[in-house]
Amino acid sequence: MSYRMTVRLHHPFHPSTALMKRDALAQRLLLGMGNASRLVRLGEQLDHAVVEYDLGGENQFDSHQTVLDRVEWAAGQLAVQAVEAQVVRLVEVGIYTAVTGGAGGFAATAKLHPIVTLLATAAFAYGGYKLGQLMPQEFLILRANRHPFYGWQWLEVQPPQPGGSAATA
Repeated sequence: MSYRMTVRLHHPFHPSTALMKRDALAQRLLLGMGNASRLVRLGEQLDHAVVEYDLGGENQFDSHQTVLDRVEWAAGQLAVQAVEAQVVRLVEVGIYTAVTGGAGGFAATAKLHPIVTLLATAAFAYGGYKLGQLMPQEFLILRANRHPFYGWQWLEVQPPQPGGSAATA
């Protein structure tokens, strides 16, 4: 299962100086993370860093805290402080979109020749699968705030309930 962590960064630099330090921070992040993750995005003004990674297994991270510690270490080398983090779970929905595409192809060509129906169903299913793989869904699962005395405070984010409203009476 893949995860993506967005770490909000704070620095005392002038915006023009931040651009010069951006490359150095990117190099330190890449060195500190190794092969277990990849740097997806680094903000132009050093205001955030986005890292994608997997948990468990060989040559991967043990926990979200380990990833955050590595990002914080790399940023700290350049006097940049990590202040907040969000973790989202990436879910690829290729199988679901393949079934939906196949069903749509079958419904659209059900009254045609069986070979045409079969080929259309397979083509729509394949197209749906590829489309689903290109657009992974993100689900927010954790938030962390840096407390000056207690360190990182993690908060589990509850998923929204279907049919429920945000406001309660």
